[in-house]
Amino acid sequence: MEPFKNVFSIKLIKHIAAQIELYDQAFNKSQFIELAAKDLEQLELKQRSQQIYQALQQTLPSDYREACEILLKTLAPVDESSEQIHFDNSAQGIRGWAIMPMADFVALHGLDDIEFALLVLKQMTKRFSAEFAIRYLIEKNPELVIATLQTWLDDKNPHVRRLISEGTRPRLPWGIRLGFFIEKPQLTIQLLEQLKDDDSEYVRRSVANHLNDISKDHADLIVNLTENWLADADKNRQKLLKHACRGLVKQGHQAVLAAFGFGEPQVKVIAGQVSPKQIELGGQVEITMELISTANKPQNLILDYAVHHQKAAGKTSAKVFKWKQLRLQPKQTQQLKKIHKVTAVTTRKYYSGEHKIDILLNGQVLKTVSFDLLVP
Repeated sequence: MEPFKNVFSIKLIKHIAAQIELYDQAFNKSQFIELAAKDLEQLELKQRSQQIYQALQQTLPSDYREACEILLKTLAPVDESSEQIHFDNSAQGIRGWAIMPMADFVALHGLDDIEFALLVLKQMTKRFSAEFAIRYLIEKNPELVIATLQTWLDDKNPHVRRLISEGTRPRLPWGIRLGFFIEKPQLTIQLLEQLKDDDSEYVRRSVANHLNDISKDHADLIVNLTENWLADADKNRQKLLKHACRGLVKQGHQAVLAAFGFGEPQVKVIAGQVSPKQIELGGQVEITMELISTANKPQNLILDYAVHHQKAAGKTSAKVFKWKQLRLQPKQTQQLKKIHKVTAVTTRKYYSGEHKIDILLNGQVLKTVSFDLLVP
């Protein structure tokens, strides 16, 4: 499989250069390609984007607005109502991954001309996303950016509406962390309130991810918001809220579980075990459970399990894994089985020793079992 970093290729760099050359007679195409492609194979994805940005910085006109006007002319046509994202090149102009370094240029050189920079990013986000670049402008003047985004809420392009949510996410992966919005979540919630019932699933998904970000710092705020938004929620909004609260649900947050109808579980464990009791790294265990409902009415249940991985110096770190949702009738017995594989991954270092498994029902520990892991 081709490395993901190759989205920034020599071919892409030459495409950017050819498009800029069409609208800038003074543009030094060969210099741009040389700068942008230097030692490209040795660079990772973000480093490649940064190098292309630096090449733009050295070869575009020194006048900021003149440079931006050239970049705007290079953009490929778009269907204003389409959610589709084109990641490939277009003979008609620039779109896809090439937008990332171009948007960085617009934002980083537009810190003293924010309103104009936002207008340019608004056009660029239609061809890919300006969710990373807009964060530089937010850091400089969050109130001004919020005021501008308010005027975009009814834009017909779903990529523009998504940018309102995605670009202001306080903890966007790969993006600058926005401490100002972490401290003052109401600034962005006022925008999300107006996007929660957006016609586009693409936009609503971003709203959910934004709310999940906020929940990491303001759990009670998101619980209250969820309770309010659920009051008259259709299926789309219910789906949005469930995705928004996924982190809190995995943590077993009782208030948010109750908001979704998952109350105090009334069950009795008939049997629960894990087998085999010892495996090597790369193996798997089978978790089995048998429950009986002790309630006199049907109950909705979320079944998860938390594996307490051994760490250095005898410490452990728990990770919650999803199992299933179920609805138990009064006095109903339910048999459950789950396979858990312990395979090497780049994000975790495994250590030999006892690994406890907490079986969680509506966020509460129902039973604890364990197995021994042997790491060669």
